Amino acid sequence: GTGTKVWDLGNTEFANTVDFNFWAKAAANTVQFTSSKGVSGTRNIASIKLGSNGPSLTTKSLSSAFQNFSATNLTVTAGNRNSFVPELYVSADDFKNYFFEAGTYTFELNLNARSTDNSINSLQNTSVQVKVLPRSEITIPSSGKNVNFNFNTASLYANGQSQIIPNQIILSNNESFELYVKSDENYFKKGGLQTNINSNILKIGIDGSSVDAPLSKTPQKILFDGTPVLDRQLNVKYTISPADAQSLVGKENSTYSINVYYSFTAI
Repeated sequence: GTGTKVWDLGNTEFANTVDFNFWAKAAANTVQFTSSKGVSGTRNIASIKLGSNGPSLTTKSLSSAFQNFSATNLTVTAGNRNSFVPELYVSADDFKNYFFEAGTYTFELNLNARSTDNSINSLQNTSVQVKVLPRSEITIPSSGKNVNFNFNTASLYANGQSQIIPNQIILSNNESFELYVKSDENYFKKGGLQTNINSNILKIGIDGSSVDAPLSKTPQKILFDGTPVLDRQLNVKYTISPADAQSLVGKENSTYSINVYYSFTAI
């Protein structure tokens, strides 16, 4: 989805008898990441912002140096209590680029209630862990639901046909993956009845790839070693070779159809 991601750090209450400010930093300038497959990595801490639910804090990017996040000095109030809810924010773009991959993101937050005259410090450390669950989704826009080949001239039978459907598949997968194609039948149908036209006359691949898989009930791999990605658009290439086109000569003039399915396997 779009929009800023927000993580609530829970109500924070201070008992204070002097005016103070809320200072914070990260223990390091990176977020530690462990993918769902156990691969380690890091992300820049600056892509995470700290603020609050309400006006108490100014929203700023975290860093490994202490910064004053108070919007104004937190003053002594009746009952000597101040409370607010700190929140972490990641913009939609930063989430898409750095935090959508399935796994666990961890960092330590160092908090300091520091009196305005800097004479008193109250330090508190909190460990932040964000878990992103595996997600995979294939979408075929309505404009790409049907692929039609018309054989109506001698040259089309002689030379075969190929067509590329732009952005036919939109896929999101936040783990490493492979993409497969298959059919529900090994033969085309005419009017709901099976014909003797084999599904494998239709070759399918991703545009720009050297893989053209013959369509069959057995899933065929058409994208290898896909890296985690959000909303990747793929142009799909459909080909009927000259030899396969020539095998259609003499077939009854009619409409033949077959269903094509795309699926993921996590790797």
